[in-house]
Amino acid sequence: MTTACAKIASISAKVYPGGTILETWLTTLAVLVILGTLSLMANLAERTPSARPLVLGGVLMLNGLVMLNEMLELAVSFLPEDEQLEMMSSTLDPNNTVPAFIITAITTALASALLWRPVRERLAPLFPRPAAASTAAGGPAEDFPTLTLDRGEVVLSYQATASATPAAPHPSKPELLGFRPDSLVHMLALVIMLHVFGAQVAFFVSAGGLEGVAENIAVTPAGLFANFLPMFILSFVGVGLFLRRDWRATRLRLGLTGLDVRSTAAAVGATFLLLCMLFMVAGLWSLVVSQETLERQTRASEALAASVTTVWLALLVATLAAVGEEIAFRGALQPIFGLWPTALIFTLVHIQYTLTPATLIIFVVAVVLGYMRRAFNTTTVILVHFFYNLVQLLLSVQRWKPRARGGCSSCDQDEQPRDPLRNCGVIAMDYPAERLHGQHLLGRWLQAPVQELAAMWQEPRWSERTPQDVIFLDIEIAPLEDGAGPLPFMVGLAWFAPAGLVLRQLCCRTPEEEAALLSALAARIGPASALVTFSGTRFDVPILRARYRVHGLDDPLADLPHFDLFSAARRVWRGLTSHRLLALETEVLGVQRTSQDVPGGQVPGLYYAYLNSGDLTPLEHIAYHNAMDVLSMVPLAALVLSAWVAPYRAGALEQGDCVAVMQWREKVGASDPLLLSQLARLYPQEPWFAQQLSAHYEGRTEWQRALHWAQMQEQALLSLPPSAGTGLKLGQLQKRIKHLQKKANG
Repeated sequence: MTTACAKIASISAKVYPGGTILETWLTTLAVLVILGTLSLMANLAERTPSARPLVLGGVLMLNGLVMLNEMLELAVSFLPEDEQLEMMSSTLDPNNTVPAFIITAITTALASALLWRPVRERLAPLFPRPAAASTAAGGPAEDFPTLTLDRGEVVLSYQATASATPAAPHPSKPELLGFRPDSLVHMLALVIMLHVFGAQVAFFVSAGGLEGVAENIAVTPAGLFANFLPMFILSFVGVGLFLRRDWRATRLRLGLTGLDVRSTAAAVGATFLLLCMLFMVAGLWSLVVSQETLERQTRASEALAASVTTVWLALLVATLAAVGEEIAFRGALQPIFGLWPTALIFTLVHIQYTLTPATLIIFVVAVVLGYMRRAFNTTTVILVHFFYNLVQLLLSVQRWKPRARGGCSSCDQDEQPRDPLRNCGVIAMDYPAERLHGQHLLGRWLQAPVQELAAMWQEPRWSERTPQDVIFLDIEIAPLEDGAGPLPFMVGLAWFAPAGLVLRQLCCRTPEEEAALLSALAARIGPASALVTFSGTRFDVPILRARYRVHGLDDPLADLPHFDLFSAARRVWRGLTSHRLLALETEVLGVQRTSQDVPGGQVPGLYYAYLNSGDLTPLEHIAYHNAMDVLSMVPLAALVLSAWVAPYRAGALEQGDCVAVMQWREKVGASDPLLLSQLARLYPQEPWFAQQLSAHYEGRTEWQRALHWAQMQEQALLSLPPSAGTGLKLGQLQKRIKHLQKKANG
């Protein structure tokens, strides 16, 4: 829901840990103002028809804001990483924002269609019908209800009236139940649900699927309240608190009545049955799918479990989720849309668990909760939801809760007398420069033209660095037990010494060793050092710098030249569908990780499993994962620099990648005519190189050369198939060629 709110309100940070508490609360406030105002206006329109155009106009504006937000994200995603980070706290990938934009456009179009009453009338048969739909005069039925009970759910019978001045309903009795196509309140509820669903799907896509969702999960008290407040407040506002109902009537409408022994016992029994169903489905699912698929699909749940490491946080999660979601879905929506549609909507807005057993479980839970709402009330349903969440979260707390331990026997204690690492563990490995990593030598980095990063990365200090000055860095994090932020419990470092590549992994054997780890890292970094990371601009470096501030230590990363390989890889290998490090390892380096590797989303849970049990096996998996991340950066960085200096010799570059590199050079003012001419001769069928060369020589008034390359561009365009749409370009180019011929002939 928080993600959905962010989609409606503003561009927000989607990649943990970029967003701040202030951003979270500003987003929540914006959502409450926008949707709260629309809800108030819709309730007012129920009694004041003149307000209806305002509501319809407001919903159109809401739809426009959603589309504008997505268009801005789409535009920002095509900017360089460094420019993105100047505007927002995280970066966006066009490969993800384009499908997210399409999804949002579809849901926004559907939301706009709901503004027309005939569309809502077509949808009305899908939902429960009111007891009386119209008066004898054809207008809406007025509220003269006779209150009865059917399985605990309020059912009303109405008497139509032709009174010119209808009487208001009795404030203590609920209004007409069922979906009414003429009601703007019901229409707004559908619109909001569509946007919430669209936002969840778009987030799933933009995060990169299940793996991205797992990596972006972080449970904090601020985030929990930001999730809870919009659902809680909008539920009360949406049913007309103080506009169409007083407080007592509102509680009755939402089903917030008291508990008794029977309803409490039913809640406990329903919770027990749901938990049995949960474990049974999970067990059956593990027998149906492969182990690899099961691990990938359950990664988000594991990451969530690892984020909840204290009893009080488990209580907070269970309470806020139960109260907020049940008041919204079973209290506010089910009396309008009915049990089955509401259960489906509830499942769809939890789409982040798509294609996992959790999808089926969530739907079954929603149906059971819907029947409990019918049989009892929303308060009973809240109790079931609370117990159901709490039992699972308490099991997670017991599983992931860290315990103080002694030393780590797998850490290289021999290093400690020689390094300032006496108070944290260190795993030491050395590799000769001649060692192959995939299909590439690690020592290739020693011949890398590091000084070229001054132009490539627009950072003059790189001109003073050598390959031996560079430190390759990657961190692994886990949420702190008190919810105070991420703990960088392992920092992998690699640099070249005379004997070869040195790899050191600093490790917190207990969370209390964090300050010692940070001090050890600072001792290794000198004033002449430089940093290479993969996505470190938005992840590794901000986290480490924040932890240095927390501990009051001097920040060694504050003034270092920093090269982010993720951003560079996206600019070089544009043809790849994914630019995650694992994809680059496979497609570019030819690296295949062993079964010892673990997905990044499982790292926090494995670390707490190590702390909890003392078993070194989880830590060994994490260390392998971290070491592979660091090692892969070494040849990858060398390949990026090779592609920059001589794309025609890079080996792994396709024609389109060479174009991307030269476009990058042109953008930063490092265009090279010699490189362009070499590529134009290597790829004569690519018109872009010839076009750039012709423009270059035309700018220098070298008309013969400009004409030559314009004619080469024409030949390249003529070689392309008609489906390439070159007709207009050819016409314009031929006019330009005639102009250049006149200039060349004097």
